[in-house]
Amino acid sequence: MQSDGGIYSRISLAAEDHNGFSAERLDAYGEWGITADWTLSAKYETVDFSTSNAFDSEGWRVAARRRIWANEKWSSTGEIAILEGAAIGGFRGCDAMGGEISLGVGRTFKLGRYEGYSGLNVGRREHDGGCYHDRLEAIISVQPQPNVYWTAQLWSERGEDDRSDKIDLTRSFVFGQFEFGLGVRQEVSGEFDETAAVLSLAFRNGR
Repeated sequence: MQSDGGIYSRISLAAEDHNGFSAERLDAYGEWGITADWTLSAKYETVDFSTSNAFDSEGWRVAARRRIWANEKWSSTGEIAILEGAAIGGFRGCDAMGGEISLGVGRTFKLGRYEGYSGLNVGRREHDGGCYHDRLEAIISVQPQPNVYWTAQLWSERGEDDRSDKIDLTRSFVFGQFEFGLGVRQEVSGEFDETAAVLSLAFRNGR
């Protein structure tokens, strides 16, 4: 969640390898805290294969997130979104217009002298034509030293006849209001091969 008037934006570029087929993925994402309890977000994503355009794709997503409950350590949220495009859905994403509803829970923690955050989000996407995906996202982030973060993420999807599980490990460096990240991503479901190296640049008007 963003604070009232808070802004967060991020752009990332991933160099992907799909069992010998290379692709570039561009991901642009932004959040705006319209109140202390409501955050709007928007995302655009495109995938461009270098050897063929048969699997090129793009997509977008616009969402509204509501804080349900929070205390000093815990928080819970609900979100509703509209979206379109295969790129936004990952492996075998749905091309048609669709909607998504999700619930999330997060917690800040202290690991020895390190500050950290963990979160879990579960949701369902339904598209025109009957295409759907159940999604689970988990994240843990630890700050081992000032202005440096390690973040591990898991994305898990299940559709009618497909599945995908991706893990991502990123090291981020904070310079004022900007954050530069270097990461690696790996598909681990065994359904298909995909690895990626990821560069990202983010901006926020307050941490």
